[in-house]
Amino acid sequence: ARFACYAVALSLMCGLVQLGLGVFNLGFIVEYISYPVISGFTSAAAITIAVGQLHSLLGLDLTGTNFTSQRTFISDVYENCRYIAYLTPSDLICGLVCIVILVSFKEMKGYMDNWRAPSIYSPFDYVLRQVIWLVTTARNAVVVIGATLIAFSLRQAGYEYMTLVENLTPGVPALVVPTLNSTVVEEVGLGIVLVPMIGILESIAIAKAFGRKNGYRICASQEILALGLANIVGSFVQAFPVSSIFSYLYSVLILSIYTFRSLVASPVQL
Repeated sequence: ARFACYAVALSLMCGLVQLGLGVFNLGFIVEYISYPVISGFTSAAAITIAVGQLHSLLGLDLTGTNFTSQRTFISDVYENCRYIAYLTPSDLICGLVCIVILVSFKEMKGYMDNWRAPSIYSPFDYVLRQVIWLVTTARNAVVVIGATLIAFSLRQAGYEYMTLVENLTPGVPALVVPTLNSTVVEEVGLGIVLVPMIGILESIAIAKAFGRKNGYRICASQEILALGLANIVGSFVQAFPVSSIFSYLYSVLILSIYTFRSLVASPVQL
């Protein structure tokens, strides 16, 4: 509980630091981050996170084992190889099917974006094209919702093929003013500076990656300002420091990994 209190307080302090940087328009500093650095950072982060979730994709039944996720690339690879015998085939098949569907929808989306409609076509063709475009654009949500319904149906029918999250605590955290005093500041230490900078680097790296792909420039100060506000508001609902996620870079893998393991809602909640 003590460390959780420190983390919430750190969220508030991160938000204040980032808000200050944004208000004083100091975002120009991160403009000097080169594209090779951004590419290396985002690629390494995507690979590290993906490897860290391999045990979920493989459906490793680790009940009664000494498996520990070390949050490091080499140790996670070793741990997954060490317990590969505990693999759950149904979870692995589900994850792979979700990956195939997501990749297929992505390719279909690209085809639809580049497709040129003929000068004359029927209303049915128009509606069909719009439906396909909508489904492929919202492919992540479609796969997660579809997998949730399948998991719920299987559970209701008495089949326990998939690993589910089970019960989730409902409700929203209560509004609480973070504890911020000299003791907390002393315990957090350099985290007051390091954590905001890391959060800024992640957010700007992702924003630049999107901007490079879609042909626009970002305003770093606005990105930092928004991140600071998010951390400040989040601290009052007991949230840890936040940053952007690499949704575009590895959403296909992460969403499929968490299907039936972390993103599938509990049947009881449904």
